[in-house]
Amino acid sequence: MKDLILITAYTPTPQYEDILEKTILSVQGSGFDVLLVSHSHTPLRIQKLCQYYFYDHLNDVSEDPNLRSFEYFIMDNLEIWSKYRTKNFYGFAIYRMFSIAVKTAKNFGYDRLHHLEYDTQVLDLNIFDEHNEYLQNHDAVFYTSDGTMDGFLMGCFKSFRVSNLPDSFENYNKEHMTNTMLNLPCVPLENYTKHIFKDFDVKFLESGTVKTRLSGEMVTDRKKHFTMFYNPTNEKVEFFIRNLWTDNQKVMVITNEAQVQNISLPPNHWHIRTLCDVKDFRSIMVFQNNTLIYRFQVNNEEELETFKQNAFSKKR
Repeated sequence: MKDLILITAYTPTPQYEDILEKTILSVQGSGFDVLLVSHSHTPLRIQKLCQYYFYDHLNDVSEDPNLRSFEYFIMDNLEIWSKYRTKNFYGFAIYRMFSIAVKTAKNFGYDRLHHLEYDTQVLDLNIFDEHNEYLQNHDAVFYTSDGTMDGFLMGCFKSFRVSNLPDSFENYNKEHMTNTMLNLPCVPLENYTKHIFKDFDVKFLESGTVKTRLSGEMVTDRKKHFTMFYNPTNEKVEFFIRNLWTDNQKVMVITNEAQVQNISLPPNHWHIRTLCDVKDFRSIMVFQNNTLIYRFQVNNEEELETFKQNAFSKKR
């Protein structure tokens, strides 16, 4: 029986590349071959750690809020709900990589495929042997929050039996994926993955059981630590930012290409800043280290209503 470890990646900066390298090094003692599929060019030193390296030029992301799920932040008397904390939907890009990996595994005679995201280091290599035991009688091994299909899927680590996979997993079909996610609905992406495997024999394990066996790293440029939102109480657009890191976070926010606000936030703090009246809201730009890291634009009343429905606060 042959095993292939798939590592999916998008590493546009040296910080991301260093994390990817740590992940690949963490599985070197497994004895399994490694396939790296990336949507960004990877340095040669990292390519040489893998048996296979595939660069996919199309990092197919979407800004459609309907493909993203709400994320929330709760204070004593206020809740902030927003689909814009995650700045893009990456599901299309990820499923392109899955299709490439399955084709590679089948073409070169691999029986089992183990998937790791680029920032998930393996601390206990015995976990692969345990997954292989499950795969003798199951088609896949997934981790969810409660160890059942109803729990939230942990996307960073999972295993598959190559001989029996859903067509939607093996053969990338953007139109089918979009229709399935929007019409069922299957949002977030983790729910889509569970849906296409619903008729397969999946072994579900509780995600809490791997806390000491996997290690993840957080980077500061994922841009999930801030969002704009509509406050219906005062009819304002407001800006939320939370500092999850050990150093100060500084951003410059420009609203409607005119109003400039600078925000400096110490570690472990959050802050809310009023931007403008909602009726006047047309655009926001966020800069960090003098670099534009996020831009959002409202072009008409319909788009403004969409924004208000997808990012808002409410009293508890």
